[in-house]
Amino acid sequence: MTKKTVPESAIRVLLVVAGILGMAKLFVGFWTGSLAVLASAVDSVFDFFSSAGNFWAARKSRAAPTRFFPYGFGKIEGIFSLSTEKIITTQKNVEIFVLIFQKSPTHPSVL
Repeated sequence: MTKKTVPESAIRVLLVVAGILGMAKLFVGFWTGSLAVLASAVDSVFDFFSSAGNFWAARKSRAAPTRFFPYGFGKIEGIFSLSTEKIITTQKNVEIFVLIFQKSPTHPSVL
């Protein structure tokens, strides 16, 4: 196990705060019935899991080489960042798709 660094401690605090903020937004969103607050809560929860995964990847990338990975785990951080980007892109594409095809009073196909 490697020694904790200041940035690692800061990331842990960030994860705790992001988790509490996401849960608080979920609670307030369900309590008030506000879809805007619920959407923000879902975004905060995705941010929490994304940050947690990147934190894990950053720690794992510093691990010592093994017999199966003789050059170490340095590439895992970049691979995980790419997969996080793909998840965010997919999430945004789904949101755009839903907005385009939903029937609402202001949508041109309804008028």
